[in-house]
Amino acid sequence: MIKKYFFKDFENTKWDLFLSENYNDNLLFSSDVIRFEQEYYKSINESYYLKYLGEIAVIKIFKSKHKIYFSQIFFSDKTSYNLNALKTISKQVLADINNSELESMCLKEYCHSEKSDVFYSYVKDAFLLNPIFEFWSDLTKEKLELWGSIRSSYRNLIKKNSDKFEIKFPENFNRDFYKQLHYEVSGRVTRSDLTWEYQERMFKDNKLIVCEVYNEKNLIGFSFFNINNKTAQYSISVTRRDFQTRLPSSHIMVWESILKMKSLGIENFYLGFTRNINYPKSKVDKISLFKSGFITNLKKSFLVEKDNDEYFETGVFK
Repeated sequence: MIKKYFFKDFENTKWDLFLSENYNDNLLFSSDVIRFEQEYYKSINESYYLKYLGEIAVIKIFKSKHKIYFSQIFFSDKTSYNLNALKTISKQVLADINNSELESMCLKEYCHSEKSDVFYSYVKDAFLLNPIFEFWSDLTKEKLELWGSIRSSYRNLIKKNSDKFEIKFPENFNRDFYKQLHYEVSGRVTRSDLTWEYQERMFKDNKLIVCEVYNEKNLIGFSFFNINNKTAQYSISVTRRDFQTRLPSSHIMVWESILKMKSLGIENFYLGFTRNINYPKSKVDKISLFKSGFITNLKKSFLVEKDNDEYFETGVFK
């Protein structure tokens, strides 16, 4: 019999303890990240984990006004491969997702594995299973090798402009400034105050690092990266519009952050994914093209979609 345990019934520390006991890498399923995403998607959080025949599987589910956002199944990386358990859990999760009149959209995670292929085999009849490429940087490599893996045009920009910028990794979270600059660059409010509060909490708990960039002692941009003791994830980056063309700083922020992560003992840096590695079409594709200039390797994976969701054209969740 499958047993289901809802996230909402756990205290934060107990949920994270459960993760640490059953997963080697649990960055995107920590309590702070789940609560941040719940607020980001303006949704009701119905995330849970399942236990069946010794297998553990986490699924994030957020129900907004118009859609269900769901993660791919995060099977434990500490349990052995049991095909019967994987099939049964996959069918249960798919039934939960489809038991609604709301539209569905998958949140791409980096948990592609031999186990997750079982889930893909079930969702392919109800969803589009589109091939994608994940962006990874192996931070166990030497600094010189990491530098050599960066796109040559980026290396030239970093060397050319490095003396014009000062990079800082602050000890305090400057929430008001981050919110204001994000608003000025976006041209509208796209996030609630609570999402910033969650990220500030993650910062204080050493689960998020901030890279700030200064020009002539003026703070002109910042980047956020989610971290645990093994993996880092590119979160957001914002730079003043008047600097984006004449004196771009995003490249040096990412490079300096890679060195910072490496100094913290982090082994893997996940920068996102793309559908169009060579021919970017949308805004999201172009952002992905930028990120791809810092990777050491690509991993083939899949994106579960319903009718090619508009997010990948607009970059906005609805």
